[in-house]
Amino acid sequence: RFGKGGRSERLLCDQSMRKAFTIVELLVVMALIALMAGSGAAISLSAGRKKAVEEAAENLASAMRQARDYVQAGKKDAGCAASLDGWQVKVDVDGYTVQGKCGGTYFGSPKKNFQNGVTSNSGTVFFYPLSLGATLTGAPFTLTSNNHTKTVTVTENGEVSVP
Repeated sequence: RFGKGGRSERLLCDQSMRKAFTIVELLVVMALIALMAGSGAAISLSAGRKKAVEEAAENLASAMRQARDYVQAGKKDAGCAASLDGWQVKVDVDGYTVQGKCGGTYFGSPKKNFQNGVTSNSGTVFFYPLSLGATLTGAPFTLTSNNHTKTVTVTENGEVSVP
């Protein structure tokens, strides 16, 4: 009944051959893993760019508040005997510079560049002493990187915000 080539022998043989995965099954699983890893990397990259834009906007707003505070405190370069004209934040496409102006001469810190491909529109915010407000050119400032946008606004009375 269980002789050569019988049904039981074929059943045992078929079961022993099904213990391994075929190359097609392995390729399908590997393709699914690669697809999931690729979409995860894209989501992570997008989140990183959004964070870079938010950080750049906060840094720019902080620099503007610092310039406003410097003018209110009357901070000027030690070598300047003239009266303080004011402080400005000059923004260009890839960064900004915080500068004081005393007797028509500018002084201040070196340019700070935006990181990770963040760009902005150009302009200048000039803060005057004695709470005389600010002159705005190019404001509000819109910082962008790959479809992520954040705006820094400044009012004529010198209030800075990142809505």
